[in-house]
Amino acid sequence: MVLQRKTLALDEDIINKLKEIAIKRGTTLSNYLRNLFSEVIDLEERGYFAPKALREKKFEYILNSLGFIYIPKDLIGNLRSDYIERVGSKLGVVLKELKVSVVDVIELLTMHSQGSVITESNKVILIAMPGTVEYYLNKLVAEIAKATGLNVNDTSTLISIELPEETLKLKLKEFERRRGGRRRRR
Repeated sequence: MVLQRKTLALDEDIINKLKEIAIKRGTTLSNYLRNLFSEVIDLEERGYFAPKALREKKFEYILNSLGFIYIPKDLIGNLRSDYIERVGSKLGVVLKELKVSVVDVIELLTMHSQGSVITESNKVILIAMPGTVEYYLNKLVAEIAKATGLNVNDTSTLISIELPEETLKLKLKEFERRRGGRRRRR
């Protein structure tokens, strides 16, 4: 099926910068803009003003570089395993209901972890010593993953989360699309 297309006029300097960014990301300008616009539409459909969301994300990156992390406010001063399990389970159910990618949430929550995070093609492994903040955050991530239906193997210091097969297929498709985009530019 051939998609209908429309021309979109933008300033030449903006287009040139976007082309550079797309090339650095290993994709075509068309694919980059398609992905960007898809996310903008999703944000707007959820009631967010997309430019404001991007601006907030920029501030979030700055805060992350200063050591800030995501943690539910209910857990501040209440790092008990049973409570973390309830909060994580509740979050997982809500994320599943909203059809939010749990893999993206896991990546976001573990991106700046002071513990060890090992990612493989089919799983994420979280390592932290019991009693540390990272340990409790890993427990939270594990409960979120369980509540969304992922297989989780949890020992005292190591948590292994199997990624869903759909995610693996999407990653492979994205890789192939990017590889195809590079060939066309040559």
